[in-house]
Amino acid sequence: MRLGGAGALNRRLTQMRKTLDRQRSLLLSGKFEDAARGSDELTRLIHDVERTAARTPDVDAALVDGVRHAAGRNTRMLEAARKGVAAAKTRLAAIRAQRSSLNTYTRGGERRDLARPAPTVEKRS
Repeated sequence: MRLGGAGALNRRLTQMRKTLDRQRSLLLSGKFEDAARGSDELTRLIHDVERTAARTPDVDAALVDGVRHAAGRNTRMLEAARKGVAAAKTRLAAIRAQRSSLNTYTRGGERRDLARPAPTVEKRS
């Protein structure tokens, strides 16, 4: 595939920006799998841009800045989503743990699990 000069590079940068914006919309709507599928297209565009940029001095700086901004924004969104999923996973584990136990407190303030009675010592005469 012939990559061309500044015009081709600017078109690829524009495609990258549109792809990043589409990915952002998918992330905001919770369609994480669809957003991940767009990563292949982004990877291809990045390789095309890298090959073309090395020999193309006339690049639209505003396009490059726009792509850089959009990529940074999506990276932050993905990281926030990852942290949110991890927090939800932790919370669900805590809820499941509470569901499997029934706790109460003694007069002395000690916690007792009613699902597992305290061991008793059997006295033999």
